[in-house]
Amino acid sequence: GLSFPLGIGWADSTAFAVGANNVSILIWYNLVTTNGSQVLVAKQNVNAQWEIFNNGTASLFLRGGSSSPQVTTGSNPGAAAWHQVIGTISGTAGNVYADGSSIGTGSVAAFTDASTILDVGRYMPGDASHIVGTVGLVQIANVAWSSGDVSTAWTNQRTLFGV
Repeated sequence: GLSFPLGIGWADSTAFAVGANNVSILIWYNLVTTNGSQVLVAKQNVNAQWEIFNNGTASLFLRGGSSSPQVTTGSNPGAAAWHQVIGTISGTAGNVYADGSSIGTGSVAAFTDASTILDVGRYMPGDASHIVGTVGLVQIANVAWSSGDVSTAWTNQRTLFGV
């Protein structure tokens, strides 16, 4: 896996233009702690595009084009072990999965995909909401994966991380 002391970001004219209103975000991570706000993957501008993050209160959040509405999970996969988290957005329907199981569904604000800046493990440059741990794999798709797609990703990838 990769360790980023303060996260990492990419900007490109086309690399992360995935299309409006549909996205699947997959991240494998191993957090040192779940305390504090830790952005897992975000498309800038924050609260105008999509993001998935640990909020430090035993929940994960998935946001679309605004901080409200958002999917708030009732659980967090925890620290000191590898976990796969997937967030999917189809229009304004959001789903969050951890280790192959659904842990939250709900509405999110629509987004327009107007940005091509992607942040992994950080909120934005210079912000304190960076991941405390290791990132193993990130995948982003321009479609909202089905629960079957999520199950396939879990089955095919878990042995890579010893889970």
